[in-house]
Amino acid sequence: MRQKKEIKKFEERLDKIVWWNRHKLLEEKWEITGMPKKYVEVFGNAMEMAEKIEEEIPKEELIISDFKFGMVCGKLSALRWVLGENWDQLDTLVSPKRTRS
Repeated sequence: MRQKKEIKKFEERLDKIVWWNRHKLLEEKWEITGMPKKYVEVFGNAMEMAEKIEEEIPKEELIISDFKFGMVCGKLSALRWVLGENWDQLDTLVSPKRTRS
């Protein structure tokens, strides 16, 4: 069996991949429709986070198909379940519901 430390490390990597893909979809939407002014500062912080993730994880691992995105979400959910969280827990990164242990 894998050690908790190894599982946690991979869970955190999958978390970043899911967050990055969600962020990029939102970024595309806002480029097309225009971003509400109240979100400009938050979005700027998110862009910085996306850049940090891009420095850590190669783009070929971040840019994924819809099918692979579903696979990544399934893996993330399963690892979190093994670590004691509720099944289908897919909150990402900075979430008030999730705390890093």
